[in-house]
Amino acid sequence: MEVFEYLTDSNVDICCLTETWLRKGDTSKICEIKDMGYNIHHISRAGRGGGVAIAFKKNIELTKQNSRSYKSFEHIECLVKSTSHEILRVICIYRSGTATNSNVKDFCVDFDDYLNNLNETHGKLLITGDFNIHMEDKEHPDTSKFLSVVTKHSLWQHVDQSTHTHGGIIDCIFTRSAMVSDGLEISNTRVIQTNTTSDHYLILSQCQFTHTKATENKLITGRNLKKINIEQFKLDILDSDLNDSDKFVCVENAVSLYNEVLLKLLNHHAPMQEFKVREGQPAWITSECQDAKRKRRRFILYF
Repeated sequence: MEVFEYLTDSNVDICCLTETWLRKGDTSKICEIKDMGYNIHHISRAGRGGGVAIAFKKNIELTKQNSRSYKSFEHIECLVKSTSHEILRVICIYRSGTATNSNVKDFCVDFDDYLNNLNETHGKLLITGDFNIHMEDKEHPDTSKFLSVVTKHSLWQHVDQSTHTHGGIIDCIFTRSAMVSDGLEISNTRVIQTNTTSDHYLILSQCQFTHTKATENKLITGRNLKKINIEQFKLDILDSDLNDSDKFVCVENAVSLYNEVLLKLLNHHAPMQEFKVREGQPAWITSECQDAKRKRRRFILYF
């Protein structure tokens, strides 16, 4: 969940994730993600490990697509619609660097086939993921094979910094050129070293695509409990009928008195009122909570 703290702090709309280790029955983890203000589509690996996912803010409508599976890589494909009825096809790919059925030669054949199928579909392309191919070493035979497929389909790679703790550019962002009609403009791509258990860095980028949004704010009714004067609240309880034993005639009377007095005191110290909250933002993630999380990460980083 450390990753989602960074996403929340950085106000990230959509995030592609690899090696999620999520399973269909991991409802508790999914609930934690939703508590952070995100929905998630994911595909689990049949065996141990792996898994790919796309997380997105709750105010974004993102639909998962069915697509052909391949032996040499895992992937998930989702669609986002714009306010002008354009389509953005977001794809997350994971090619294992150790699996026996994921050698670069087979991967390039499968990836080429997948891109051929994508060329027949409508929409802008945003392909991200962990390819486990060192893009910084263009002379390497594996990289050369992969680049030939990428070039064939007129894809542009936007990451130019090391993305792994051991060095190398193995995580990529691909789009079609922004100069063509179905191209996508990517800007401000940067790699951030995060203090998580992952050996990969976080890659942040911006794109020009105005997606359809739900209502930004909604009205809720609640109490501002943080503003209660606790000491005065205690004194009012001591001065109330709850401190008069003669008032407790029977159990039903005691329960009724308890509810009546406490509700009256609560209405006095923290009356019900309307609040505007951002849609999808959990109520417990306050500015104080976010500041505390930032301080904690800085402390761990420099300890």
